[in-house]
Amino acid sequence: MKVGLIVTAHQSKKFRPMGKDLIDRYLKSLKSWIKHDYTVYFFDNSSEDKFELGEYQMPIDYTYVEDQSLRGNTGPWNDGTIKAVNDGCDQIWITNDDVEYNESINNLFDFVNNDEDGDVTVWGVMTNGIDQGNPAHNSSGKLNDGVIDLTNNKNTHVNGFFHGFTKKFYDNFKREDDNIYDPDPKYNWGGNETTIQTRAWELGGKSKIYRGTWLHHNKIRGWKQHIDNKSWYEEK
Repeated sequence: MKVGLIVTAHQSKKFRPMGKDLIDRYLKSLKSWIKHDYTVYFFDNSSEDKFELGEYQMPIDYTYVEDQSLRGNTGPWNDGTIKAVNDGCDQIWITNDDVEYNESINNLFDFVNNDEDGDVTVWGVMTNGIDQGNPAHNSSGKLNDGVIDLTNNKNTHVNGFFHGFTKKFYDNFKREDDNIYDPDPKYNWGGNETTIQTRAWELGGKSKIYRGTWLHHNKIRGWKQHIDNKSWYEEK
């Protein structure tokens, strides 16, 4: 089984001065814990100082995006998904750069691989502040097992900070243009993880949170609020 992890990142003095520190933690924690064959599909979204990733000695597919205002995060999410599918990845995961990995990430990959609904589901994980009313850990301090089903819950979707699906899900639910996310510019910086789930529900798909994986999400606000026009880029 091969896993593809898509991450978009940005480094600039004005809007994300901690960008390289976040990626350093992201990549080092992933490398320390992941036990599966994998590739990181890394999209450098118009950083003023490009990320240099050779020191990590990891399977990283690097793309520099010259003008991120054109397609936001949704463009890399679509491009990364198609790359991962073409590279033979069995699972594709969309990830924020402020995620920190631990050993429980492997539980997720194995669970999705074996679950009867694995190929028709958008999957998420437990994290700080996102537990849907269900505590992640039991009285013994261990992660609970099982899933939280959010299918057809119009008020709650799997959170976009870390979500994913299988190649078969992509084959079943991709759009006619081969994108899995709606490329309409109004979703460039938000709502893209919601539209994919809503579309899947209409076609018989599901949304679930796997309780056996807990990832720390640092919740460091992104740079997307500066993309109403190109002035943010010109003023860096």
